[in-house]
Amino acid sequence: MYEYALIQSEDSDLVPLLNAIEVYSPINFSGSVQPTHQQDFYALMSIKHQYKVKKNWMGDPCLPPTIGAWDGLTCNYNSSTGTVIQKVNLSSSDLTGEIDATFGNLISIDSLDLSFNNLTGPIPEFLANMPSLRVLNLAGNQLSGSVPLVLLQRSKDNLLVLSIEGNKDLYGSEANYKRKSTKSKSAIVLSAVVPIKITNNFVEKIGRGGFGTVYRGVEYDGTQVAVKLLDSSSSQGTKEFLAEVQHLSRVHHRNLVVLLGYCKDGVCCMALVYEYMSGGSLCRYLRGDENNSRVLSWEERLRIVLEAAQGLLYLHRECNPPIIHRDVKTENILLNHMLEAKIADFGLSKAFRNNCTHVSTVVAGTPGYLDLEYHSSYQLTEKSDVYSFGVVLLEIVTGQPPIIDGNDKIHLTYWVRQKLTKGSMDDVADTRLLGRYDVNSAWKVVDLAMNCCAVTSAQRPVMSRVVSELKECLELVHGASKIMDSVRSSSSRRIAFEVEKNGESVLRDGPSAR
Repeated sequence: MYEYALIQSEDSDLVPLLNAIEVYSPINFSGSVQPTHQQDFYALMSIKHQYKVKKNWMGDPCLPPTIGAWDGLTCNYNSSTGTVIQKVNLSSSDLTGEIDATFGNLISIDSLDLSFNNLTGPIPEFLANMPSLRVLNLAGNQLSGSVPLVLLQRSKDNLLVLSIEGNKDLYGSEANYKRKSTKSKSAIVLSAVVPIKITNNFVEKIGRGGFGTVYRGVEYDGTQVAVKLLDSSSSQGTKEFLAEVQHLSRVHHRNLVVLLGYCKDGVCCMALVYEYMSGGSLCRYLRGDENNSRVLSWEERLRIVLEAAQGLLYLHRECNPPIIHRDVKTENILLNHMLEAKIADFGLSKAFRNNCTHVSTVVAGTPGYLDLEYHSSYQLTEKSDVYSFGVVLLEIVTGQPPIIDGNDKIHLTYWVRQKLTKGSMDDVADTRLLGRYDVNSAWKVVDLAMNCCAVTSAQRPVMSRVVSELKECLELVHGASKIMDSVRSSSSRRIAFEVEKNGESVLRDGPSAR
């Protein structure tokens, strides 16, 4: 143990002050683990310099194993050629320019994710010549030209998972291969009898919304689906039904629910068929209802809202024309069996032209999530979704609903502000977390949420900034976790343990004692 003391100098009238301190300690690891392969190392350093990667990329990319690889990288320590890079994830990393040929030097990677950056130019053919590549995600960039036929053929032969949606300047039938095939599956018009067959005459209810009741169904091949049936008493009607079909038929993102088909037989049978999200809504987890007692960890909550934010970012910036969801809330963030998040319910969504700053429309949405400025001006902007998402962020921190019942109903933003006057995150954090959360990232999320919920929309961040800051929050959690793992590992090597010798307990220092 080390003790540090700050002592005031004799000629100073001020108290001692320390702004920061850095403490270093050596970390031992097995000599059998090889450094990162030289070709991979030089490729990554070139990529770091070329794109000015804003990550903590220092030292050896894969060593020591106890700390783990650089952010966004996965290493293979058992390769016959030594330690090599297996996966590269630079999604939403503010990359600009063309796809550099240096990526082709990473010959051992099986997954390359460059999605949701600002990459331009054509898709280079060298990507098709990377022997181990099995997943290539280029979605949400500004790539242009046609997709190399070799890549498309590998995708068609199921040798490569290729994602290219969201690049509006990619042209030709080949460029639209994935999107057209996806769209053809998600815009199937069903006969009125199909929803009744696949839901077994609407037996199992799994939810309810403004549109109507949602039922679980099973397709003929055994695939589970969710069928949303319009109720005669629904506050929404044909207009909202058609809006949801129109929007979901043209948007494709891993964090948006997939529309598999729809049925419109007059007004007697109007149904939407979606992929089945077995995890239910984020709201169910945060409220801890009787059907779902599982408590989401702090890291799981952060990852879920990050994925939801990426879905909103796609709607705001990657769609053409852009879309404002207008009903962002925890009930409309659905989770699959792996707790991956997708945004649902597009009945109130509005599209607006790229050159427009707002859409003038009547106020619609859910109380507690409604943008106050939109409520008074009737001018809908993407910042209206940002406000609603800010409320969602406060919910994952506190576990509280947007409007808290009590002697007087109070909005969650005011409740948080009152609690924080004591200066302790424990007064705000969800008690179901039992104090198991990273304080620094929690403060950062609350600060971000309050900025999102600013009364004036001009003071709110855009969704790209929200995504960036949530990634930083996750990095804080991962960094804290790695430090704790390192401390535990180091402590376990130093801890004294008892051994029995000649009938007496003898203390020995370290596990290597004999």
